Parts: sequence; structure tokens; C-alpha cells
Amino acid sequence: MSNYIINGFLGFGNFGDDWLLESVITDLKSIDRQARFFVLSAKNPMNLPDTCTAINRTAVARWRSVLKQTKAVITIGGIYQDESSRRSLLWYRFIHYCARQASVPIIDYGVGAGPLSRWGRRCTINDLKQHTQVSIRDQYSLQSLTQNNDTIPSNITIAHDICIGRTIPKQKQRHMIIFNPRLDGCSAGTIRLYAAFYSHLRRYFSDFGLNVVLLCNMHAEKKISKLLINTCDNAGIVWYTTIKRHLSLIAASPMIITGRYHSLIAAIAAHVPAVALNSPEKTAAYAHMHALPVISINNTVSAVNRTAVNRVKELYRNRQQLQRTMKQRNASSYAVLRKLLAHALK
Repeated sequence: MSNYIINGFLGFGNFGDDWLLESVITDLKSIDRQARFFVLSAKNPMNLPDTCTAINRTAVARWRSVLKQTKAVITIGGIYQDESSRRSLLWYRFIHYCARQASVPIIDYGVGAGPLSRWGRRCTINDLKQHTQVSIRDQYSLQSLTQNNDTIPSNITIAHDICIGRTIPKQKQRHMIIFNPRLDGCSAGTIRLYAAFYSHLRRYFSDFGLNVVLLCNMHAEKKISKLLINTCDNAGIVWYTTIKRHLSLIAASPMIITGRYHSLIAAIAAHVPAVALNSPEKTAAYAHMHALPVISINNTVSAVNRTAVNRVKELYRNRQQLQRTMKQRNASSYAVLRKLLAHALK
């Protein structure tokens, strides 16, 4: 039986990271039927699959003892960034250092990078040079690592996000437009912009008999979401509970307006017409990569919201064309990603 330690921002009730974990377990099981999974997670983990064993990531002695009998450390998610904190970047580097001390291979599987400061970029590249294999998920991550014309280590390959190759079952379409901004880390001014934009959307789509719901990807967004709802009318809000429910809601919507990276990926995989918000930058960059529209609402409430809402109206009227564009996506990079993983585990 082979042990694998999976490392990332896991067990914190975040849809994107939960879906990544589910996807990497599926891929590893298809390669190694005897695989057993240990997940470095939050102290009180949420939404972890039954097929894995959670280890509090701060219980260093415990996971280091497991590390001695581990075949590989698999790192997933957009963990290489120092925008929110330098400590997280140093923490993941410490985990990788412990793996190297135990002579355990480190495989970065479809990871994301950025935004990174100059120090963070240098720190990340020095760390990645020592990994067995690194596959990064998009062009934005590659640019984040090469902003100062740094030489990219030979073990880094640009592939795709793990989740892009998932099959999402078709759902009966609901009369529900999804508004799904990234709310954690937002200023009060940005929340007011989102609230005004949300109100405009609800008034417009009510003429079509459509409701607009606010979809939250993280448990941590609850307080922020309530603040947003309190600034406009009493409206629908849908909390993240399970991956299956979240994916089914996106697949059943006639259109999604999102600032969330993995909500955009879910829409692409389910062929749901999607419009990306220009913040955060990684979501906008991924939308551009798939020739999807990006709208900006980061300015004054009145002028920009009118422009953005008019753009959404136009896109909704042409949503069938938008859907055809999405169906032309190429998932061949996902096949490459999986081959890289299989090769690294030989």
C-alpha cells in the first residue's frame, strides 16, 4: 500500500480547494489502486472526503512521522502567493524542506502562482527547483514566476488546472442567474460596488422572470456576504455546502458572472455561459485564455455599474454564441497533466 501526503489550503471550507482535492484523489487512484491519502488540513477540517485521513498541518511531529513511509508529497492549489501573507509561502516551503530531508519526492500537480513580490518570486523558484516535477495551471502563473526575466527551472511544465478535465452532469436549467464575486479580502468600497451591481442585475433580469442569486464559495465569506446583502434589497444567497451541490447549481444556471477561479472552470467544464469579473487578476487572465468576456466594476458605483450591466445584458442576449465558444475548449492539456503525474510516480 502506497501512502501519499496531499498538501495545500485544505479543510477550510473552500469550494475550489475541496474540488481540487477530490480531483487529485481520483487521478491518483486511477494510477495507484493501493493508494492511501493523508491530507495536511485545518485543525477542524470541513468537507474532506472519507477516502483520506486528515492531519492537522500544525501537528508537525505527527505528519513528519507519516512522511517517513510516504511515496510522494503532492502539492495542489494556488498556494504560491504572498499577497495575503508571507508566512504561508514560508510554511509551504518548510513542508517541502521536511519532505526533502526524508528523501520523499515532491510533485506539484497543476499548481497556481501569483501574485508574488520580488522576494516571493525568488523564494518560490528556489523551492521549485528542488521538486521532482512541477506542472503549473496557466499562463498567468508562468508570468508571475518570470516577471523579472528569471530563468524557469527545467522541471516546470505549463499544463492546466486539475479540475478542467472533470465531467459535470447536465442539469435541468433553472431560472437563476449566478453572481459569484470573490468576497474575502474585499474593502468596504468594493463591497458597495458589488452591492450596487447586484441590485442592477436583479432589477434587469426580473423582467425575464429570472432570479439573481449570490453564490458563496467559502464558509469564511458568510459575514461579508451578509454585509453585501444588507446594503441592498433582501435577496437570495446560497452558501457553499458540498462540491456536488455547488457544481449542480452552476450547471443548472443559464449564465454565471464570477470572480472565482474554480467557478469559472466549473462553468467551462459544464458549458455554461460565463462572464468573468476583472478581480482577481488570475480569474480574468484565465477567462482571456478561453476567449471569455471580462467586465470591470472597480470604479465609481454609478458609471461603471451602468457600463458593466449593459455589457452583461448584451452577453445574456448572445449567450448561445458564448456557449458555443465554451464548447470549443481544448482539454488536451489535462491529458498531458495526468501523464506527467503518472510518469513522476513510476
